Amino acid sequence: MDPQIPGETPSYWLIYFNADDVDARFQSAIELGGREMVGPTDMPGGRFAIVSDPQGAAFGILNVQQQ
Repeated sequence: MDPQIPGETPSYWLIYFNADDVDARFQSAIELGGREMVGPTDMPGGRFAIVSDPQGAAFGILNVQQQ
């Protein structure tokens, strides 16, 4: 289990949308009423962020660097 996810969290799935510029898409989502869950973050091989929409549905924004 991921230590960042509490043990009592029920099963869930999370869709990721590919974006050339994670930071710009993240900012757009926030300006349109989204809520930051995980701000733009570097990861091995790319960058990602997670946002929830005004109704609480979460989605990810992802850019994977081609090696």
